[in-house]
Amino acid sequence: VLFAAKGDIAEVVVCMHESSNDDYCSIHRGTKVRKMHTSRRDAFKSINVSPLARISYFEKKIEYLTTNFRKRDKSRKLKLDTNINPNVGIFYFHPGSKPEFLREMGKFYEGIVIVATGLGHIGVNPGNDRLAKNFLPVIKELIEKGIPIVFAPQTIFGRLNMNVYSTGRILEKAGVIGNLCDWTIETALVKLMFVLGHSKDLDEIRKMMLTNIAGEISERSEYEL
Repeated sequence: VLFAAKGDIAEVVVCMHESSNDDYCSIHRGTKVRKMHTSRRDAFKSINVSPLARISYFEKKIEYLTTNFRKRDKSRKLKLDTNINPNVGIFYFHPGSKPEFLREMGKFYEGIVIVATGLGHIGVNPGNDRLAKNFLPVIKELIEKGIPIVFAPQTIFGRLNMNVYSTGRILEKAGVIGNLCDWTIETALVKLMFVLGHSKDLDEIRKMMLTNIAGEISERSEYEL
């Protein structure tokens, strides 16, 4: 209540316990937060960024941890954009995954988020079909039908970089979206729903997906030493 009344951040945020104690709560950006435990009081954590602020319960004080947020401006009017297309699915790549299943998803969804390994990889090697099926033909087929394919990392932390290995470069060349993005799976899903609610053009979809709208893509990766 204190933060809602007096906080200077004009964004969707999550306010939850910083630890199992009652002394502090953290303010997490809505596009960069994830629940990391089923039952702990401090289950919610900021991913790839620090929390925006913390609140002292006993002192009733707000401490801002960054200046990288949208500030309140009374001259700015609230605009509610409800153009969302929920017809988006998630495909989790794993050992034994079948391209045929991904193809079937294309019959039911207008966009697909693939949860990829490492820096942004799934099986594309036709010479290694016994160990990993080749997904490249199906991905190209879906994109040609106008279905955008977006990658999100299986790892909780880190950034996709499809430039490093040939597999990633092949997939990006095929039209997969997500290179250099550090969004969470959930944020990639919701963002694709939002983008598909505004455009059906693949070029425009790519442009919008790779545009940082609400802090979902970090400008740089930070590491705590």
